[in-house]
Amino acid sequence: MHNSEKSSGKRRGKIRLPVALMLLVSMSASVVLAGLGVHGYREHMAGTSYYSGLSTGLKSAASAPTAEPTAAPTATPKKPSMLFTPLPREGAAQRENEIAATAAPAAPAQKKQRTSALDFAALRETCPDVVGWVTIPDTVIDYPIVHGEDNDFYLTHLPDRTKNAAGSIMMDVANSGDFTDDVNILHGHHMRSGAMFGDLELYKKEAYYKEHPMMRLFTPDGDYDVAIFAAYSVDGSTFAYPTNFTGEEGFAEFYHRATTRTPYQTDVEVAYGDRMLMLSTCAYSYDYERFLVVGKILPPEDE
Repeated sequence: MHNSEKSSGKRRGKIRLPVALMLLVSMSASVVLAGLGVHGYREHMAGTSYYSGLSTGLKSAASAPTAEPTAAPTATPKKPSMLFTPLPREGAAQRENEIAATAAPAAPAQKKQRTSALDFAALRETCPDVVGWVTIPDTVIDYPIVHGEDNDFYLTHLPDRTKNAAGSIMMDVANSGDFTDDVNILHGHHMRSGAMFGDLELYKKEAYYKEHPMMRLFTPDGDYDVAIFAAYSVDGSTFAYPTNFTGEEGFAEFYHRATTRTPYQTDVEVAYGDRMLMLSTCAYSYDYERFLVVGKILPPEDE
């Protein structure tokens, strides 16, 4: 072999080696990305299956017929004990009038204790941080609400504390957890599939709002309808999520901003002192955009 052929072969070898390495790296990267895609898809399916099963099981249990209560035996009324010496018959009527006049006033009627249609005791056996459940009828939003020790853990964990990218619908750590604050804030991921809070941005359209004007909030202390009155974007890097207003002026400023940034009007009347539910998720028109849907928690009919 001539020297020129040997040198040419060496050059081809030097060229082939870098190309081979680049191809190997490229193939390895493709395998990794494909693996991440499969992993992400599996997590998504696991999260979807979890929430679907949780909702179906809980509502099936809630709607199950209960046995008719056994009638309590009629108690035989007891004779009142004699705390004073009986008067003669002719003075009895006068004595009864005196007792009625000096009797202690009747105790005020106790407020009716309210309960939820959902069994929160059973739910908390596997999801100890659950404080409520939010539903928007005829949408995918039908999820338990957790209240953790921070705003980070449940970004990547299901309500039963299983690690999952779908995360949970979580109440802001600044809230009290019992829905008694002026604004009760719920955070949820914007999933590409529309799961979790991914469909909130549909409230940009008035037609969608008119089809879904109400939410339903379930809590251990009773259930509430929530009338939506605002849907708008904020800059998450500067927006101060309110939980309680220091006065009527703070409420008025918040309400004005929320309603004027909503691209349509509603007939929901909101006043200082009303409780609100705010749903918040990421949006992507600009950096740190957050989309909010806000509703008034309506007092139950029996209050």
